[in-house]
Amino acid sequence: MFFRPLSLFSLAFVVVPGLALADPTGVYAVNGTNPSDGSHYTGQVEVNKSGAAYSVKWDIAGAQVVGVGIEGQSSGSADSRFVVGFGTGDSMGIVEYVLQPDKSWKGRWAFNGDQRLGEETWTPEGTDKASDDANAPSPARRQSDSP
Repeated sequence: MFFRPLSLFSLAFVVVPGLALADPTGVYAVNGTNPSDGSHYTGQVEVNKSGAAYSVKWDIAGAQVVGVGIEGQSSGSADSRFVVGFGTGDSMGIVEYVLQPDKSWKGRWAFNGDQRLGEETWTPEGTDKASDDANAPSPARRQSDSP
């Protein structure tokens, strides 16, 4: 019998049975900071399953932003991750969220051309952490910050 050792590269693709990925479907309160100037914003986001991916719709002080996301885990980690690509006008961006023990999602994001990262936290609606303030400065101004 011929035996060939597994390379570290191939181990990155091993599926571990029993590890379930967290489903990000739901409605969340959003709190974040913009990468360009650190300004704070709040709002709401809705995530819906759409085949193998997810549709993501933000409402930040009346400004609508849409995206598409996929879930996953880092190799060798039990952390559930959710990655979303999004766009506004001529700008595109990406955000990676990590599920927190309290069922919130904490992420880092950027638009094309940003020199720093913004931060965003999603808290499930109906929890005491959810913010009622949807009138903070809007990331819709992000359109003017991006090239």
